[in-house]
Amino acid sequence: KPYDELPAYYQRSSAFIIPFVLNQITVATSPIKMYEYLAAGKPVVSTDIPEARRLPAVLIGRSHYEFIEKLRSVLERRFVFDNKMVDNWLLGQTWGKRFESIQSAMKARGII
Repeated sequence: KPYDELPAYYQRSSAFIIPFVLNQITVATSPIKMYEYLAAGKPVVSTDIPEARRLPAVLIGRSHYEFIEKLRSVLERRFVFDNKMVDNWLLGQTWGKRFESIQSAMKARGII
């Protein structure tokens, strides 16, 4: 599908899923799509990757059964997505903010 059709799909979705198979690569990844999904104002259900644990409104499924149950809780509206809280959190997740954090850490270690 064309990229410009994505917003329509996002709008019609109740939730987004990140069903990664756990391996050395996926446990070390930070999927940009998690941020995109949250910015779309929808909850995310993910397998238990470390990066997903630190994001708001990402439900973690630690087993196949739990993954399905987390998704079901969203679809049955038992999970409340807090748009305002997520939007406020996302404001601190810009590339500029990440640069500032890295730069600060480098200065603290005398690298720059």
